[in-house]
Amino acid sequence: PAVVPVSGVIVASVGAAAASLLKNPPAGYTVGGSVAATASHQGSYTPAQVLRTPQFYLLWLMLFINVVAGILIVSNAVPIIRELISKGVTDPDAIKALTGTAISAYAFVAVFNGLGRFFWGAVSDRVGRNMTYAFIYGVQAIIFFLLPNFHSVALVLFAFAIILACYGGGFGTMPSFNADYFGTRYLGQNYGYIITAWG
Repeated sequence: PAVVPVSGVIVASVGAAAASLLKNPPAGYTVGGSVAATASHQGSYTPAQVLRTPQFYLLWLMLFINVVAGILIVSNAVPIIRELISKGVTDPDAIKALTGTAISAYAFVAVFNGLGRFFWGAVSDRVGRNMTYAFIYGVQAIIFFLLPNFHSVALVLFAFAIILACYGGGFGTMPSFNADYFGTRYLGQNYGYIITAWG
């Protein structure tokens, strides 16, 4: 029987409906009647100019390093959790059933990927982008150093939650980092270049 890609249909429907509601603001529009929006475009770098700056390549590398840390967990979490919860289990059917438990446990922890975007984004607004990325890297380094010593499911899930929050935090902070250096006029394309680090 044909498989209906339900999630794809839902995303396409909701995305198309939401996109149809978006409109460009009228010419000369400013937020709250101020000139902040206009001023933010002054000094904006074009994508061609951005590619000639060392800051672009450093920001790209920063996101790349953060992505590698997160992807290590994203790609290995379920097998690691399954191995932990199936210690001493030899029956293949029981191990297969425990895979579902591992997936559910990881699904709970994966929520921290989204929460980290809000948390670290808010932190970056208060302490700056550089300090935020330093904190993100520092937290990840500590957790990765301690992780080999964690042998309980609870501790491993706790560690995964923190790493995924930092992983999400990198994505929650980098667009603003990009805007700080290169302005907002070409933010979409400039950030599009930086996010290739995720690929």
